[in-house]
Amino acid sequence: MDNNLKKLLDYFYQKDFDCKIDTETGILFFCKTENDTKKCIQIDCEIKKEHIQLGPTITEYIEVDKVEKILEQVTNKKTYFHYTISGTVNVERGGNLSENFFIIKNESELEAYVQLLDTYYNNYTLPFFKAIPTLQSFNDKVLSVVSFDDYHNYLRDEIGLKAMIIMKLCNNSLYEKYIKYREEGFRNSPNLQNVKSKFHQIVKKSFIEFNKLKEMFNNEHSLY
Repeated sequence: MDNNLKKLLDYFYQKDFDCKIDTETGILFFCKTENDTKKCIQIDCEIKKEHIQLGPTITEYIEVDKVEKILEQVTNKKTYFHYTISGTVNVERGGNLSENFFIIKNESELEAYVQLLDTYYNNYTLPFFKAIPTLQSFNDKVLSVVSFDDYHNYLRDEIGLKAMIIMKLCNNSLYEKYIKYREEGFRNSPNLQNVKSKFHQIVKKSFIEFNKLKEMFNNEHSLY
């Protein structure tokens, strides 16, 4: 596989990314560590007998290990990939290289794909990664600036818990205000109050985890 994808792998190696090929999920995973963050890129990839199929989308995100470790203590759930940070302010978000899968049959087609990827990387991925060199920079540029209602644009999965963890780790002065914001949201949630709601169990679980994390922080639980 490495030989078939050499031009693509070399592209990321030259940018100091490590490469992992996950044959079970069909994902090419590229990452590099910067300060307390890990910059990550995923590309769907399937090796077939006569060609390589690459996905039309690029997934870029930033993983922060200390955030994910605390999150696991709260949810008791381990995830394969850690999508801690998915965006930042004033940086346009990318997405698709194409509307269709790329069918790569020869070296020249792979080279054409890498050229498209290079344009995408320079326009979207690199500005995103450069904007967030540390977790503290994300806290300062995003969580301290945008409205609480907009956090979902910059965090992915377990948004409320991740926001609490990051704010606490980074000594965000808005932490207590955010706690009250979330408490009010739970109080006013019809899905939490109505046990017959099809979303009741989901919201109840979120409420329990919110209180668990809040209690851990209040008790100065050893989280670091």
